[in-house]
Amino acid sequence: MLKLEILSGIWKLDSWIPGKVVTIMAGMDGKDQTWVQELLNIMDDIELISGKLYCIIANPEALKRWVHQLEKSMDQTFLEIPTSSTDEDLRTQDIIPFLRESDILLTLEQSTSEEKIESFLCLWDIAWAGFFDVKHIITWLETLKPARSESYMWLLWKTWIYMSRWKEKRWMSKKEIHNFLTATKNIQGETILYTKQKRYHLDTLLRAPNTDFRFSKKWKNFDTVEAWEPIAYHEEVTIRAPYTGIIAFAKIPTHIWDEMCVFGREIVS
Repeated sequence: MLKLEILSGIWKLDSWIPGKVVTIMAGMDGKDQTWVQELLNIMDDIELISGKLYCIIANPEALKRWVHQLEKSMDQTFLEIPTSSTDEDLRTQDIIPFLRESDILLTLEQSTSEEKIESFLCLWDIAWAGFFDVKHIITWLETLKPARSESYMWLLWKTWIYMSRWKEKRWMSKKEIHNFLTATKNIQGETILYTKQKRYHLDTLLRAPNTDFRFSKKWKNFDTVEAWEPIAYHEEVTIRAPYTGIIAFAKIPTHIWDEMCVFGREIVS
């Protein structure tokens, strides 16, 4: 099996046998050291039996400097891709060819919450959900956050999966990634199918109407809400949850119309 770093922070593992081309990407945030280390460990621990695997550290310069980002978030660079602009835009140009070649993208991200939260999975093709040991499945991320790498894959009509896990539970993910690569038939093994997952459908995005916008409390990056529960305040206005469901990716804005969070409804089958 070939293992080669073909660009800085981009490794290619090739079995030389026809099969699926899979990309696993970590390090979208420069402070997400834990997932990057797990990705490096995974590369050392697997033997491909078919296809190719690309392992990508999305923002290596931000990781070196121990900052969240240099000039912009890597989650904002895949919609309109300039040929030259910020360091993140240029890095996106490095990554795009590998996404185009890939059949499936798996993005790994550490929860930004300091509190323990349950892991969740965002994806387009629900058939892949059962290979991951998570309790919450989120769909339609690509429609509300079109500048992400996952949404770029969706535009190509290719499979994408995004997993967020609290840092103290990242040890569970090595088993899941092995399970995932077994399901793609890139490595040898028996697959495990997980059930009893709750599913949520995202349909509302909240943006900051002004710089005085503030949350009603410190939300986790995945949390539950009740209908009409106060979410945030700006000036004299209270913004409330539109329904009982979830709030996700909550973050404090820095500019007017910055994305604050998204809401989702539980899908009962």
